[in-house]
Amino acid sequence: MNFKLRIKLFLKSLFNIVFKNKTFKNSILRFFGRDYELSKDELESLFSKPIPLDSKKGDFIVSLTTFPQRIHILKYTLHSIFMQNLIPKKVILSLSLEEFIDKKLPNEIMEFSKFGLEILWNDNNLRQYNKIIPVLKAYPNEVIVTLDDDIYYPQNLLKGLYNSYLSNKNVIWVQRGRILTYSSNKIDTFFNWKLVKKHNKKYQNKPLFNIFLEGVGGVLYPPNSLHRDVLDEDKFLTLSPKADDVWLWAMAVLNKSKICVVSQNLMANGNAMIISPYEKSLWLDNLTFGNDIQLSNILKAYPKILDILNQVDYLRILQLGKFYPPDLGGIESVIEDITISLRKRGLHNDCLCSNSKLYYKEEILSCGAKIMRCASFGKVASTSISPQMIFKLRSIINNYDIIHIHLPDPMANIALLLSNYKHKKIILHWHSDIIRQKRLLKLYLPFQYKLLKYSDAIIATSEKYIEESSFLPLFKDKCFAIPIGFDKSILLNSFKNHTSPFPSNKKIIFSLGRFAKNKGFEYLIQSAEFLSDDYLIFIGGGGSEPLKKNFLDLIKRKNLENKVFLIGKIERANLAEYYKNCHIFILPSLQESYGIVLVEAMSFKKPIICTRLKPSGIDFINEDNVSGIVVESHNPKAIADAISMIDKNYDYFAKNAYDRYLKHFTQKKMIDKIINLYNDIYKKG
Repeated sequence: MNFKLRIKLFLKSLFNIVFKNKTFKNSILRFFGRDYELSKDELESLFSKPIPLDSKKGDFIVSLTTFPQRIHILKYTLHSIFMQNLIPKKVILSLSLEEFIDKKLPNEIMEFSKFGLEILWNDNNLRQYNKIIPVLKAYPNEVIVTLDDDIYYPQNLLKGLYNSYLSNKNVIWVQRGRILTYSSNKIDTFFNWKLVKKHNKKYQNKPLFNIFLEGVGGVLYPPNSLHRDVLDEDKFLTLSPKADDVWLWAMAVLNKSKICVVSQNLMANGNAMIISPYEKSLWLDNLTFGNDIQLSNILKAYPKILDILNQVDYLRILQLGKFYPPDLGGIESVIEDITISLRKRGLHNDCLCSNSKLYYKEEILSCGAKIMRCASFGKVASTSISPQMIFKLRSIINNYDIIHIHLPDPMANIALLLSNYKHKKIILHWHSDIIRQKRLLKLYLPFQYKLLKYSDAIIATSEKYIEESSFLPLFKDKCFAIPIGFDKSILLNSFKNHTSPFPSNKKIIFSLGRFAKNKGFEYLIQSAEFLSDDYLIFIGGGGSEPLKKNFLDLIKRKNLENKVFLIGKIERANLAEYYKNCHIFILPSLQESYGIVLVEAMSFKKPIICTRLKPSGIDFINEDNVSGIVVESHNPKAIADAISMIDKNYDYFAKNAYDRYLKHFTQKKMIDKIINLYNDIYKKG
C-alpha cells in the first residue's frame, strides 16, 4: 500500500477514536472542508421536511440501486432527491431479484412511488452496476443521472447538473471529479488523482478526457455518450467487477465523450453528507488497490484509451464566419472546405455564421457538421448585421475547445468578444485586411486590436501577406502562414455532364470572379485589342449589374463582341469543364488578398497570369516566370504581352504550375497544417 495512504488511513482512524461525538466531529470536518457523516438526529431533522408536490421537473431521469443491508437508509437519499429544486421526471430504483427474492420492499420506500419512484427488477445481480446498466438498456435515449444510495444530496445538485447539460449536451457532467494524471504510456495511481475543488475554475466547465467521474457526487450521462461495450456484462464483470466508476470513465473516453465538472461543484469536498459509514462501502478496497488494478485490466483490453488521452485530435472546433455556402465567396468556400475536411479526419467541427435571410436556419451536413445560420438584417459596409449571432455564440461557446474565426468580419469579432471566450483557444484566420471602409475601420479598430492581442494564433495565407499587412507585423510572433489549399477531386466528382461554351479551334483565356471594382476585369477586356484572333476571352461570374452593363458597353465600344464574352455565373459543379478546356487563366485584380481561383486553375495544369499587388498573396501563388507571369495592374498591354510570353514556352509554364500546386496548395497540406496548429496551441494549455 502507498505510504502516504497508510498515513492518511491511520490519521483517519485516530480521528474517529478521539472524536466519538458525531456532531462535534462533523463540525470539525465541515470547518476543514471535508465530507462528513450525518448523525441520526440530523437525518431525522432533514427527513421531517415535507416534499413539495409542485416542484419543477427536468427532462431527465435519476437512477440508483441498493442492497438489503442498506435498504433501511435508502429513504433518506430518496427524500433528498425529491426535495431538489429541480426534480427528475422519474426516479428508477434498479434492484436485483437475487437480493430481493420476493420483491418486497419496506413501506417507507414504496411511499415514494407517489412522487415518481419506479422499481426496475433485474434477473441478474450486477451489484453496483445495477444503477446504470439495466437503465441504459431500458432507456437508451434518455438523459440519465446516477446517484449513490448513502448520500443526502444538496438541494441544488440536480439543477446544477441539468442546467450544465443544457449549456453543452455533448459532454458527461459530474458534480465530483478527479484530475487523472498520466504520461504517454502510463496512468498515475488513483491515490494521486486530486479532487477538483469548489473554486478551481481551471477545471470547471472545461470538457476533458482526463476528468475521472466519481459516482458519489452524481453523474449526468447524455444519450449515446458511452461506448457500446459499456453493456457487455462479461467484460465489465471480468475487467472491473468492483469499480463501476472506472469502467464508466473508460467507456466515456473510448466513445470520445469528454467529462466536465459543473461550475461551483457542490460535491467537490465538504458537502458529501454521508448517511452510511464508509466501512460498509467499496471505497477502501478501491482506494488501496482496486481502482489501479481494474484500470490496468481495462487498459490492456482497450489500449486505444491511452492513445485518446495522448492526442488532441478529438477537439471540438467551431468555425465562425460571415456566411457558408450556398452563399458563395472565397472565404465561404474555405470555411466549407475546412468544415467538411476536419469532420472527415474525425474532428468534431461545426460552423456558426450569418444567414443571407432574416431567419435562423440550422442543418446537419452528411459529414456530421452542424451549420448554424443566424438571422441577418442585411449587409452594411460588407458586414452582415446579425445580432442573433451574439446570443447564439454565447449559448454554444462552452461546447467547443477552439474558436476558429475567419476575418474580416466585424460582426463575428464583436460576437466573440461578448462571449465567454477567455477559457477558449482562439485562432484568427486572417484572409484580408479591411481595405475599403477606412472611416468605419477607425471605429472598429479597438475591437480588432483586442482580438488580435488575445488570440492564441493567427493564420495568414502567405508569409508575404504577413509582412505587407497593415496590422499583422505587430503580432508576427504568433502568425503562421498556411496557404489556402484546393482539392481538385471535389470539382471532378461533382461534374454534372456540362459542356463549356469554349470553341475548340481557339485559345481560350478564362477568368472568374465577382463583378466588383477590385477585380480589374475592364483591363482584361481591353487586352483583347492587343491579341490576335486566335484568342477568345471568357469571363465568368455574377455580381454588380451596373458594373456588368459597363463591361458590356466597353466591349461594344471597343468592337470586341466577337473576342470577349461575359458568360455569367458558373455552377461550381461545372467548373472543372471550364478549367480543363481553357488555355490560360488570368486574374487581373486591382486588390486581392489571395485568389483561390489561381490555385484551382493550377491544379488543372494551366499557366496563370496575375497582377503585382500589396498587400496580397496572389503573386506568391503565382511564381513569376515559373508558374506564369506577374504583371503590373491597370495595364491591358502587359496582360497581352504576358499571354504571348507564356505561349512561347507553354509546356514549361503548364508543368511548373501543376508542380507548384502539388508542392504548396493541395487541400491536404492545408488541413494537415491547420490540425497541427490546433494540436500545438491546445497542448500549450
